[in-house]
Amino acid sequence: MSGWSLHGELSPLDLQRESQRCGLMGLPPELLVMVLARVGLRDLANLRQVCRRLRDMVDGAVGGKLWATVSLQGLAVDSTHLLLIEKAAGFGNKEAIIKLAMAFLYNQGVPKGAGAGTLDSWNGIRAAHLLLKLDSSYPSSRPFSWFLIRPPWSSSVSNKVCAYHKMVERCLDRRTPGLEAEGERESKGDGEANSGLFYSLGQTVNFLEADGKDAETGQTAMDWFERGASHRCPFSALEVWRRSMKPQLAVKEVPAVRSLRKIIAMSNHTSTLEAKMELCMTYAGGYTGSVGREEAFAFIRDQMMASRPSLSQSMFRVQRDITNAMRFITVDWMIEIAELKSLSSRTLHQAVTLFDAYLLSRQVDRSALQLLGVTSILVASRWSGATMLTIRESSWLTDNTYSYDEVVKMMSELLGTFHGDIQVYIRT
Repeated sequence: MSGWSLHGELSPLDLQRESQRCGLMGLPPELLVMVLARVGLRDLANLRQVCRRLRDMVDGAVGGKLWATVSLQGLAVDSTHLLLIEKAAGFGNKEAIIKLAMAFLYNQGVPKGAGAGTLDSWNGIRAAHLLLKLDSSYPSSRPFSWFLIRPPWSSSVSNKVCAYHKMVERCLDRRTPGLEAEGERESKGDGEANSGLFYSLGQTVNFLEADGKDAETGQTAMDWFERGASHRCPFSALEVWRRSMKPQLAVKEVPAVRSLRKIIAMSNHTSTLEAKMELCMTYAGGYTGSVGREEAFAFIRDQMMASRPSLSQSMFRVQRDITNAMRFITVDWMIEIAELKSLSSRTLHQAVTLFDAYLLSRQVDRSALQLLGVTSILVASRWSGATMLTIRESSWLTDNTYSYDEVVKMMSELLGTFHGDIQVYIRT
């Protein structure tokens, strides 16, 4: 009867032991890891300090996966969380890498560092280091660094320009002390460079050429895309196809269609999604090459059937503070903005899709709904629009309800939530 009181109840000591056995620490290691995988970055760091078992688990071999996948929802880069976010980024956490890269590019929540306002800005070099990490995740996702440094640039010595030049130096095998210090310069030579980086530089130079600006590298956009294509990057190969083969579809139909099908065979479904859509439009235009019409139309049908249905109504199971009427009013306002800025209907549809996708993923306070709407337009216009909405314009369009810094933070939050895989949601 030891451990029981006179009334047949467990003693306080045994109650404590029983609660420990049935509580969090009583779980088998496999289940405990599943629980830890659901907590946020700040909570993970706090749990690490509870006891030795949790500390060993978070810091051990299993902990690497936890840090790499932990959510940073609502966590901005600032002096309080900088070291934590840098630790997560060190384990390859894409949300942390994106948030840190934006913080260094826009000097948000981080010290300005040495060389501010020059092409050797420390923050620009740190941003370049993080952008290289982003593109190193290829081929699991589309190279993304071009989006964060997309021209036009507000200054010829901004952090974006600095990051761009450091990335070029990396590809052209020039000496880049800042990147060497970060341990990123592990190999030399064009053949060992990251193929995703060639695509990002090609995209960046493409925008510079469209604005009539000199890329200052001696390399054209086509040069970078061809380098990427030679290293089997399907995104670079598609750009080469669009510039060299697509204009000749009428006279070189069979080789052009065959080339496009080879690009699709290069990689997985996500990486070749854009190429598949290009092939659908080619087939729909009557250019089927050596493929029979029935097989071509079957391919188009399969791609359309594979598209995700709209789940906009499901968001209200996630949102506690937002109603369908609030969403309707915000989307209607987004349409007005698109008309005011002469944005294409494609950009508008992509913005609304991003808006809905975020509402399906994260809870949003009603006071931030308009901020999310204008940021969705900003991201969509940067991704595929010829006319790009700027951050200052975005703030102004809300009658300055939201500041420049708030727009940057929301953009960081939105991009981080999707891990930069924007094309999965907007189906470019």
